[in-house]
Amino acid sequence: MDLSSLLKGLSPSVIKLMEEKGIMEIPLEEEGLKALLTYDGEMLNASVFDSEGERYVLFDMDPPGAFVAKLREEVKAKAEEVLGIRTPESTLALREKVISLFSERFGISDTYPWKDENESAVFRSSHNGKWVAIMMKIPLSRLGFSGEKMGYVVNLKHDEERIPLIVDHTHIFPAWHMSKRHWITVVISSGLDWDKFAALVERSIALVEKKR
Repeated sequence: MDLSSLLKGLSPSVIKLMEEKGIMEIPLEEEGLKALLTYDGEMLNASVFDSEGERYVLFDMDPPGAFVAKLREEVKAKAEEVLGIRTPESTLALREKVISLFSERFGISDTYPWKDENESAVFRSSHNGKWVAIMMKIPLSRLGFSGEKMGYVVNLKHDEERIPLIVDHTHIFPAWHMSKRHWITVVISSGLDWDKFAALVERSIALVEKKR
């Protein structure tokens, strides 16, 4: 996987370190897999290997399946973090970012309708009080991710005929714990396209308020 586009974001000290080491190992969330970054003075590449040192060849093949696509995204994000290009956002910071987006862009406050439960936030239409979205903290394994990591997801209403077209099993999934015909689940992560997420929120509001 060619990551040479990241080189323009590196500080001179990091480039010097990469030139000296030539290789950098990055552990991945998928058990038994690790990424190796290699730099030859001109190109920065990433490869994935299993616990026995065998190259995971599917990582390099195109077009990638859903699992490899997620793996490539993870490798790029973690490469950016270890190279100092990106500072990883905490789970709590991502949650607050969602709340701020609803409040500042759409004028919708987070509400907590369940007694003794302050993780699941509901966002209601200011016009009719119906649910526009619900944010929950769930084991991401319920969406097909490996491991026991917890993360925030947001369920949004969407056009029934378009749901199969936008589900990518990376950030957007068939709705968890709600009707898959009318709702989607968005995983809140550092790699989320926030402009796209805002557009999905806007569409959910329109559908709930029946603005076609």
